[in-house]
Amino acid sequence: MEENNLDKYFQEKLAGHTEEPPPAVWEGISSELSKSGFAWNKRYLLLLLLLISIGGAAFIGIRLYDMDSRVAELENKIKTEKSESTSETQEKSTGTSDQNAQKASATNEKNIAGNASEEIREAEQNEKKSNQGKDLVENPQGEDFAKAASTVNRSSDLDRSTSKTDQAAKAGYTFEPTPNPGKSKGDSESFLGINASTPIEPTQSQPNSTGNFEVIPTTSRSHSSLAYNPTLLSSISPFSLVNPEFTGREREIDYFDEPGKDWYLFAYGMANYTHRRVVAQAEGAEAIPNQLDKVENGLITPGAGLQLSRELGKKFRLSIGVEYNQWIQEGSYSAQVVFSDVEVMINTATGSEQFDFGGSVESSFGSTQYNSTSGENPFGIGFETLSPDADPVEFNIQARQQINYLSIPISLEYVYNLYPFTFTAGGGLSVNHILGSSMDYTLEDGSPDLEIAPMKKIEGTYLAFQAGVAVEYGISERMSLRLNPSYRGWMTPIFENEQIRTLPFGVAVRAGLIYRLSD
Repeated sequence: MEENNLDKYFQEKLAGHTEEPPPAVWEGISSELSKSGFAWNKRYLLLLLLLISIGGAAFIGIRLYDMDSRVAELENKIKTEKSESTSETQEKSTGTSDQNAQKASATNEKNIAGNASEEIREAEQNEKKSNQGKDLVENPQGEDFAKAASTVNRSSDLDRSTSKTDQAAKAGYTFEPTPNPGKSKGDSESFLGINASTPIEPTQSQPNSTGNFEVIPTTSRSHSSLAYNPTLLSSISPFSLVNPEFTGREREIDYFDEPGKDWYLFAYGMANYTHRRVVAQAEGAEAIPNQLDKVENGLITPGAGLQLSRELGKKFRLSIGVEYNQWIQEGSYSAQVVFSDVEVMINTATGSEQFDFGGSVESSFGSTQYNSTSGENPFGIGFETLSPDADPVEFNIQARQQINYLSIPISLEYVYNLYPFTFTAGGGLSVNHILGSSMDYTLEDGSPDLEIAPMKKIEGTYLAFQAGVAVEYGISERMSLRLNPSYRGWMTPIFENEQIRTLPFGVAVRAGLIYRLSD
């Protein structure tokens, strides 16, 4: 019969009816509830969505890592091919230089032999001139013959000079610019060429490069051309303008068993939003969690911390830190005074009346008692003539609960570099030590004069798990900006008694500056 009533109740709930089930049905429901206090509600949906988002981020990170590995392999292949082509060019340049050296040496030998034969020829001509001079003295008609001979000698000297110039041009280097496609032929040929009248011994050197240009020796007449060498965009770094030694990120495939050497210091401020999950511990306390959900509100609180990180390879980072946090909640708890609970005490000496009544305040940190022994009549004048069926007096008690605690988070993160950004995702444990707690009360205007007993202070050390993602942006070679949203759920209850159990959970956003300590 209880199962039928229970089915009917849920059908009415789906149809929009809100009648409460009979007590027998409530007893059946409460008997089926887990004694551990587990209740599926919107907080678990929030946690489920967070876990799904973290899983999606991890999946995207793995995909990006695969893409990065492929890009790294492609870049290494391009570098290898480029180095091979450079070595081939150097070999060709070496062969061309050797050929030029052989040609130059052969030309030198020919010039030496030519100079020797010319000296012999000049000596013979000088001897002939001396003989002709003698003939002119003896024969006046020989003057015309001497003029003709000198003209012939000047012509032969001009031929020999032209021959030497041609030989030097063949043996020496000629430096000419590489024709620019954007200029005309006349502009490129107007560049000054340097010709040597004597053979130039060629020297072999490595191709020089300056910036995006490099000098490449060619095989055609030992020309040297100035060629444009474009740089890959992935290797350009804005920090290289400030520090030439700073280059772009290295796309190297590294694994967990290849430890890194870099240490990082992260100084940050943070904003915390901590809420609580209250579950019932005993029968009859099921209404307390729902009541507190409508009453207590968590506040955003500040915090600060310092974290030290160590690279474990290029893809993982181990961190440990210390941070100061707060958890503040405010609530407006309703209280009421029932006519039957008020006792009137008459002082026989003075004849004055004293009204005694009390009650309790339920919160996520437990319950506390309030009472009044003042002369104020909560029901107003004419209390003695009131009916026992008079409506209760209701008022609100404002409470502010605050917990200060020190956290030591330990986390392992996966690191993905996408210059100039760095993305991380990971999680770990957090040890939270309570430094102090307080609960302050205020009463609204018109409330009775109450005395509220202090609540037992919360102290101890608690464990929590945490998970989050982060993004870093490099602003210099050593410093980066970091934004780190994370989730933290307490694994041990911060408050527990025979009625309720309280487990805090919340989110935190850390923002600060990272400084790389090691070189």
